[in-house]
Amino acid sequence: MRKVLFLFADAAVIVGGVIGAGFASGEEVALYFYGKNALLSSAVAFVVFFAVFYVFLSIGRKFAELENNVGNSLADKPNPFVAKASRVFLNFNYFAVLCSMLAGANVTLSALFATRSIHLVFGAATAAICGLILFFDMKGIRRFSNFVVPFIVVLIVSVCLLNSEYGTVQGKGGAGSAFLYVSMNCVIMSGVLLGIGGERKANGFWLSLISSFVLSALLYLIILRVNSVDSSVTMPLLYYAYLVGSETGALMSVVIYFSIVTTVIACAYPLVEWLTPLLKSKVFALIAVFCSALAVSLVGFSGIVGYVYPLISVLGVLVIATYAAFLIYIKRSERKKKRAL
Repeated sequence: MRKVLFLFADAAVIVGGVIGAGFASGEEVALYFYGKNALLSSAVAFVVFFAVFYVFLSIGRKFAELENNVGNSLADKPNPFVAKASRVFLNFNYFAVLCSMLAGANVTLSALFATRSIHLVFGAATAAICGLILFFDMKGIRRFSNFVVPFIVVLIVSVCLLNSEYGTVQGKGGAGSAFLYVSMNCVIMSGVLLGIGGERKANGFWLSLISSFVLSALLYLIILRVNSVDSSVTMPLLYYAYLVGSETGALMSVVIYFSIVTTVIACAYPLVEWLTPLLKSKVFALIAVFCSALAVSLVGFSGIVGYVYPLISVLGVLVIATYAAFLIYIKRSERKKKRAL
């Protein structure tokens, strides 16, 4: 029973990390999937989510077995040039998404409280909350995710299904978009996935299966909803939530904010783990990560997302391939050792 609880706790962390502001509001989904076939897109997303989750969890477990530091695992492996290049890209990716989410927190809370956007105030509050959660490592992340993720999932499903104008529009294609979209999100989650796998508590197959099913099912519903509105509508799910009622709209704004927090945690975690040994203090690492991210977040949510996310999607495919190659390398090395014995 305890293993089952750990399984669903870890699944909540993964699902919560992927469901960011763009996912929960429908904005990011519209960017990738507007006019695409919901069934095909979600089916391809399920397969790719499952494969990539399983690869990262397996690598985290293997590196833990080899008694390597998960946060710096790539740098400790053969082919140091590829390893360091991957680490640079991953850190850039984590930091860019972290900045965009802090900027998004400022916009979301300003809209929720009907006040003018005050630079850094809402973002700083979000950084403080996330810093407190991260101070307790994976235990803190699990507890927070177990509390908010079920609420996020239930409200997203409700907004997609409750409105009488729910669309059944099926577009064309979507396989390529699904692959790029999953690549971006899985790279964002790579640090947390390695951390979960490194604890050797997770069943990689079932954890990947559950997380992929929940995310692809949500994606299917959101794509149908997005395809039923005009492309000019921003944040389609928030738009439909307010059609249901002002209370539902306010709840959806809270969901979007919680989704921002879960993504901030997922991106900040590997950066803090990487910096802590260098600064010899977790507190200093938290301060360095969040203060620098807050400064860059002044560029604005749309400015960061519009330029950085497409780059992350494409280069993310290369990073995933690199990790997959490392997993194959490790397994082949193990087989050779067994044969030698």
